[in-house]
Amino acid sequence: MWPKAFRKRKRRGSVPPFVVALLTIVIIAAAVLVSWWYFALTRNVLNQPVLDITDAYYVGNTLYVTLRNLGGYNVTVQSFYALCPGISITMSTGDILAGTTKVFSGSSGGKLYDGASCVAKLTITNWATNKQQDVNIPFRVTVP
Repeated sequence: MWPKAFRKRKRRGSVPPFVVALLTIVIIAAAVLVSWWYFALTRNVLNQPVLDITDAYYVGNTLYVTLRNLGGYNVTVQSFYALCPGISITMSTGDILAGTTKVFSGSSGGKLYDGASCVAKLTITNWATNKQQDVNIPFRVTVP
């Protein structure tokens, strides 16, 4: 008689059907969770406002700031303050449509010099989420 290691065995299927079904359900559930996470992340990123200051000129005693909305949704500027060295300027407010620019202006009693570093402190409402946000954007002033 042959040794036990060399005897032929009757073999069945390698994996029971319920294990295959359970594994299939787990894979489908994982794919659904990853897809949900991906779409939720994409939606949140697209709803974020993207604002950029392209130009800032100080002419006379008035500061003109050009604000560009690079995002996909309209934004309402509730409050706009420009904090510059020794000066705080209250700027005008208004709506900026998606993909457009708008010039904001404000007067001050102080003096700004060419290349002065300032910070724009904005309170905005994003039309996509209807939530208020505080945004700080640094910029430099040009004095012609």
